[in-house]
Amino acid sequence: MVVGIAGSSLGGLLLAPALGISSLSRNGEFSPGSLGIALGGTIILLALWNLLNKGSVR
Repeated sequence: MVVGIAGSSLGGLLLAPALGISSLSRNGEFSPGSLGIALGGTIILLALWNLLNKGSVR
């Protein structure tokens, strides 16, 4: 769970500006872009975690 939270934060800080997608909604509504950014950051962090612990990405 901690890796997921850290990954979504990482995605919001690094992926959102690189892709030009806002990670925060102005009016508090659901944003598909922010969900994609959080999911992408989590997947990248989990792949790095797996690479460091097992030596390969599955």
